[in-house]
Amino acid sequence: MKKTYLISFISGLCLVCAAHAVEVIEPSVHTAQFNITSPDDTVATLGKVSIIIDLAAEHDSLFELQIRRKNLQLEDGRAVSVFGYNKEGGVIVAASAPVTHISVAGVQGKDILALFHNDHNEVIAPNKKDVRLFDLNFNPISFDYSPATPPINIGMDVSILIDHSGSMSGHMPDVIQATRDFMSSLPDFTRCHVLTFNEKVTLLTSAEPGRLSSCPNSLQAISRPIKAEGGTALFYALENAFNQSMTTHSQLPHLVIVLTDGVNNQPHTLSFDQLVALKNRSNGKLLTFWVGSYDPAHLKGLADLESVSGANIKNDLDMFFHSIGVSVSGLQTLIMQK
Repeated sequence: MKKTYLISFISGLCLVCAAHAVEVIEPSVHTAQFNITSPDDTVATLGKVSIIIDLAAEHDSLFELQIRRKNLQLEDGRAVSVFGYNKEGGVIVAASAPVTHISVAGVQGKDILALFHNDHNEVIAPNKKDVRLFDLNFNPISFDYSPATPPINIGMDVSILIDHSGSMSGHMPDVIQATRDFMSSLPDFTRCHVLTFNEKVTLLTSAEPGRLSSCPNSLQAISRPIKAEGGTALFYALENAFNQSMTTHSQLPHLVIVLTDGVNNQPHTLSFDQLVALKNRSNGKLLTFWVGSYDPAHLKGLADLESVSGANIKNDLDMFFHSIGVSVSGLQTLIMQK
């Protein structure tokens, strides 16, 4: 029954198709013009992107990169090849050959103290024509500069910490003589704190910053023999030295030089991390000479420079002090005229 119905339905549909004429209409063709445009034609850009890899600037801060990209020049038109800056003082010290490295030690009023090195890492006093000053907006600043002229309005504090614990007994004569030679070689603008320590800390020079004399004039502080005995309160001695610089107003770093052969073995109120924080707040720079062959890792994270003596302690001490003295005495004073 279902089969007959299906055939009849299809047959009926075909009859309807046959009964009506079919008209086929072809669509008319309309043509139109159109343009294909690129998005780049309507987008404004800064031009082709270039990637610049400057290996010399890989550790630069954003401000240092800005200085490099400014293409600063000396007064005679030569390109600046090296610079140093002090943001608090608002100055950039720039130079060209023979200067290859500049450290701006500090700014006090109109006085700027800078250290210049050549490509042999020697401290030098360059000619004025090889140096130029800029403010932080890269505007030139007029200045006076006479090579090797000592600063007038700036003082640098130097704390010397001498370990005289029992284990130092065989080294005290060499340590004292090398320290005296170092102090006598420093310029008059350095002011010395001299401390000795075993299980106690003794300040041999005045505790009042205003009464401190220059380092050459402080030699009498260690004119007498110092007996080696007792334990080693190294951390307390360092805390005392860093606190000394908290009472001064110089923007120059406070040099703390410690001569020791052992680790701290006395109770101390500050942790090592707190001691590091105190050093940073005081603008201190810790320079350590290890008498003997002790592992300097004991002050890792605190010391800025460490030297371990060899068999000839006297010669090693002299070299250690000489390198510091040359850097300190080689500071140049630039006086801003603005």
